[in-house]
Order: sequence, then C-alpha cells, then structure tokens
Amino acid sequence: MPRARYYALALALALTPAQLGALSVARGLTQALASPVAGLLGDAWHRGRIIAAGTLAWAGASLAFGLCVDYPQARLAASAPQPSAAAARGPAALTALPTTGRRWRSRRCPARASRS
Repeated sequence: MPRARYYALALALALTPAQLGALSVARGLTQALASPVAGLLGDAWHRGRIIAAGTLAWAGASLAFGLCVDYPQARLAASAPQPSAAAARGPAALTALPTTGRRWRSRRCPARASRS
C-alpha cells in the first residue's frame, strides 16, 4: 500500500500506527506466500485468463476493502482476498511480456533469430 494512503486510512478507520503496520504486514506476507503458487498456475494455464481473473478478483477485493468501516474488517480484507488476487495477476503478467513477439526476440538475441 503506498505511503500516501496510510494517513487517509488511519483517519477513516481511526487506526493506530501499530494497526496500520499490522495491515501492511498481513498484506505483504499473504502476497509473498501466494506469488509462487500464482507463478505455477501461470506456467500451467493460459496466462491471459489468469491475468483477467486476477484483475477482476483484485478489483472486487479492493472494493470490499474500500467498504470496510472498522479495523477487524480491514484486517480481514487486507490479509486474504486483495493480496492473493494481486499475486495471481502479477507473475502471469510479468512472464507474458517476454514472449509477445518475434521482432523482440530477434533484436535481443541474434543467435535466437537465426534459429527461428
């Protein structure tokens, strides 16, 4: 979560600095644990569908986080759905980039272009 949002979040939900830290740690830890699983899914299934599903899930989870009115709700939203959805779209999107065209490969690696 960007730093600029901490102040607004603290005001809106009347959070202490410790509670903000707990939200940040919960989000980061969940995303770190979910990213390898999402990377494996990206290798096994169609990346475009994983990116689309992850983006839609992330949008829904962000909406749910925005509707939170107290700390327990925010903690639940920050620790499960939002970072998991962000993790689902991240690795698949990053691995989809290098494989998007013949022109890119031929400029980057002349030996590979001669094999194509």
